[in-house]
Amino acid sequence: AQRSPKTRALPIVHIANPIDSELFHPTRRENSRQYFGITPDEFVIAWLPGKGDKTFDKAIHLFASRLEAPLREQCTILTTEQTPRLSAEIRTNIVNPPSTEVDRANFWAAADAGISTTEADNFPNVVLEALACETPMIVPQVGGAAEAVIHTHGGIVVQKADAEDFANALLNLYMTK
Repeated sequence: AQRSPKTRALPIVHIANPIDSELFHPTRRENSRQYFGITPDEFVIAWLPGKGDKTFDKAIHLFASRLEAPLREQCTILTTEQTPRLSAEIRTNIVNPPSTEVDRANFWAAADAGISTTEADNFPNVVLEALACETPMIVPQVGGAAEAVIHTHGGIVVQKADAEDFANALLNLYMTK
């Protein structure tokens, strides 16, 4: 931009990457799981409530219904105290909302899968944070989240924010863990 004759006279502002890759890193996984009291054999699904709560509830219910009881007992949903009551019979580990970078890094690093059921976000930071921790994300085909997941091969993109599609994607990640 500085060398281009068309933009040389324009002020150039660099906006730094908002993700600290030293902090949001997969090497945190073991310590993060211990921090939240999660055992190594659990399949942990990280979800921050807010957008698409009903879709997530339906998806997690469908996912759980496809697992035999012993397999379902190995699953944990890592979420926050703002979570609405979920209908699925899966253990829920409710933590304080991750308000600092360290909290958010631990949250995403502890998970085996993250899910964003939003129907409208352009480019949510939670997806970048999870991907930096090498936590596969399941996102709908909306905005930049899908592009980030596709570009990094960091999860599964579903065509729309549909509970059935999310449940199938979760089952796929669970079976490949």
